[in-house]
Amino acid sequence: MKLPTRAALIGSLCLLAACAVTQPSVQVSMKTVRSENYGSYPQNYQRQVRQYLKDSLLDPDSAKIRISPPRKVFKIYNPEAKIYSPKTPNQLKAEGYYLVCAEVNAKNTFGGYAGWQTQRYRFTNGSMEDEQNFSYRNSIDSDACYSTDEIYIDTQNLDKLKVNIVP
Repeated sequence: MKLPTRAALIGSLCLLAACAVTQPSVQVSMKTVRSENYGSYPQNYQRQVRQYLKDSLLDPDSAKIRISPPRKVFKIYNPEAKIYSPKTPNQLKAEGYYLVCAEVNAKNTFGGYAGWQTQRYRFTNGSMEDEQNFSYRNSIDSDACYSTDEIYIDTQNLDKLKVNIVP
């Protein structure tokens, strides 16, 4: 008598698990990602980043700086992320921009080098924004600096929403 009851219970639990609500998902085509308007390529990005670092570091002349070339980032985000999670993919927005990553090893207040730190700079139509001024919506996933993808697709602020990239 125990075996059929246990089997029925296990079967019921499996059926219940199969009927569980799944998280909403969104599909993004690579055609959409490639055709996004990323703005103009930042021609003078190195000069802008170096000037920003010169203005913000304690001892900019001794800083060691490595700047990567601009890369495209396609960001999918929830404009109301601080209020609620998206219930449907229609509530999401997307935008494209260029990202420049700089590795900086600068001296601290004790005169010693602090170690390499990665800084991220967002370029939109030639205008630079550093990561300290990013809003929640504009925050950049640090993995973007190390990705080898042609275009980095940033889904960092989507909570538990699943994103499927299709051709």
